[in-house]
Amino acid sequence: VIMSTREALRTVPGSIRESAPACNVAIVTGDTKVVERGKGDGIFINTAAIGRVSHGLTIGPAAVRPGDAVLDLGTAHGDAVAGILDRCPDVTARACECSEPMREAATRRLSAAFPGRVEVEGIDLRRGFPAGRYKVILCVLTLQFTPIEYRQRIVQSCFEALLPGGALLL
Repeated sequence: VIMSTREALRTVPGSIRESAPACNVAIVTGDTKVVERGKGDGIFINTAAIGRVSHGLTIGPAAVRPGDAVLDLGTAHGDAVAGILDRCPDVTARACECSEPMREAATRRLSAAFPGRVEVEGIDLRRGFPAGRYKVILCVLTLQFTPIEYRQRIVQSCFEALLPGGALLL
């Protein structure tokens, strides 16, 4: 459905308000973005919600076991994956970054800190997805910088690459 920005501003907040109870969450904040004409199509809304995790799974370092593999999509300098590798000494990781300068920085940092435990490579998620099966997939601040037409395929690929009981952390 194509609608004007004015129509979207009237419609979208109501949709968010109606969807939150179905997800058992409370919307606690939101933000809109104004962009220069022609620089963005549509409406940009960001929300944050608070809810209760009721699935009984452990999400965190305790859930990662020796021999598990972690995939970091859009690793930048490697901060997120370094946090897991630091706490889980028997875990290996694959870190993907399409920006060459960021990839070089991540390679220097992660190779020095975790020799033999992490592979840093250049993969553009718009063109492909890293092969393998993973206990944890990190996609921290990656999707928001990916053109919208690729996001659904990337998220689907993440779920297909997760091991049973694994976690996708956005």
